[in-house]
Amino acid sequence: DLSENALGDSGAELLSRVLVIEGISLSLRELHLNQNFFTAAGAISLQGALGELHNLRTIRLSSNPLGPIGGGAIIAGCAEAGAVAQLTLNNCSIGPSIPPQISMLTCLSLLSLQENPISH
Repeated sequence: DLSENALGDSGAELLSRVLVIEGISLSLRELHLNQNFFTAAGAISLQGALGELHNLRTIRLSSNPLGPIGGGAIIAGCAEAGAVAQLTLNNCSIGPSIPPQISMLTCLSLLSLQENPISH
């Protein structure tokens, strides 16, 4: 759990390089990155790494100002991973609509988008 560490976008870039190290990418099942001040730039850095984490089942990125572009990047990365079942993006400034990449998440059993400015 790396939540609440104020990693910022530069930390997201560094983390993305660490996550693709073979031992980590083969075994990581959960990734908690809530409240780290990641913006769209940080999310785009993480997207490629997430795609390599084929055993990742849960990712939590709540309270990061990702915006719609960043939210879409995270969702696309999770779709590339292929096994993400739980995705939490509460309070991430995603909106006004749900990113279209959401349809790519075929294994999803829980999606939480609370406190985002998504219109009906």
